[in-house]
Amino acid sequence: MNDDLNGQRLGAGLRDHMGQSPYSPLDLDDVKSTASRIRRRRTLTGVAVAAVAAAALIPAAFFTPGGEDTRRPIDPTTQTPTPTMAPTMAPTPRADVTLREDAPRGDDPADWSHPTFTDQALTHDSLPDNTDRVARIGERWVLSTRDDGEGKRTVQLLDADGDVVQKFAARSFFAISDNHELVAWTTDDSTLMLMDSQGKTRLLAKLPGDGNAIDVTGGAGCIDESVIDDCRVVVSYDSPDGPAVVSGDGVVTPISQDITGVRAAFSDFAAGFEKTTTFEAPPCMRLIDVTDGETQWRNCDVYVTSFSPDGRWTTVVDAQSDGWGPSRVGIADAATGKVYFWLDPSGDNRALGTPTWEGSEHLVVDSYDFTAQEWRLYRVSLTGEEEQAADMVEGDDVAFPFIAPIEP
Repeated sequence: MNDDLNGQRLGAGLRDHMGQSPYSPLDLDDVKSTASRIRRRRTLTGVAVAAVAAAALIPAAFFTPGGEDTRRPIDPTTQTPTPTMAPTMAPTPRADVTLREDAPRGDDPADWSHPTFTDQALTHDSLPDNTDRVARIGERWVLSTRDDGEGKRTVQLLDADGDVVQKFAARSFFAISDNHELVAWTTDDSTLMLMDSQGKTRLLAKLPGDGNAIDVTGGAGCIDESVIDDCRVVVSYDSPDGPAVVSGDGVVTPISQDITGVRAAFSDFAAGFEKTTTFEAPPCMRLIDVTDGETQWRNCDVYVTSFSPDGRWTTVVDAQSDGWGPSRVGIADAATGKVYFWLDPSGDNRALGTPTWEGSEHLVVDSYDFTAQEWRLYRVSLTGEEEQAADMVEGDDVAFPFIAPIEP
């Protein structure tokens, strides 16, 4: 991600509201009634599988001293440093929000791809087959595709009309900077690449292992190396190795051996799976400071999936999720990891897809009803207001009619 907020991101943005109650402006009377937890009859997939797979990769060399069970609660007085960004007031509990079929129809969501969103995003007709990620880069678009038959992936740059400007083989998704000027991804031979909105590229570094670009900071100056001090990429490896930071001069610096499998990063903070000796349950999640590797908080119940653009909130899912997608998505305080409230789809056979921030006060997420075979798209505010961000679309559970824009 780009340091677009000039130091007022997670490290500063969260500290700025340490002495405040971030919840006082919220009208809890508007919050919808609590929804029951949804359990679906689908095969085990998603984050739980990824977590178990990550845990299974951990060799004995990475076990904690003495083989202690790191899933047991940490005594904050003896083992965990006091978080420097924690707010002084504990979060105020609130009710969950149920995504109702009769929710009012609101405005079309910004930059989501769907044939009806012709004024705001690329239409599906202009997207290559198997497109699974889209983002703006300058006045153009960057997207990734996956060939399900061969498992190969590409990163493509498209102009405003949907014509391909550049196309590259890739091994993973791409990351995009806050200012939407810079894209980072890795190739099959573990090369970390950068690209600007004009299609100019730079080979930033050769990684020591198979890695994925999770977060990128910088602008077009990173490509011609005219401005490299602001360039940085957070990389997560497909191995028990801890994450790394790659600076603008191509130097690869390990961050911490306490976590693996980074899921999201913001400013100087990254959320990843804790290395553990326990294989019977998914590992816990830690938020660390990438500058010194110190743990800010630890949570064994939820996994972070993204940060809000201002770094104040995170989206989370249950650590043990089962089914086609998460049964619910939560919004949590980034400073503490404490869940503020959950979004639950109504009905007994529904699941949620991809949550995406629309600004820092609204979340947009797609929902699928397996019985009715209907897709819906919802927008929910931090104060609990709920609306449908698109008309209902019929289709099966692999149709994915709504493609989320990727925000940094």
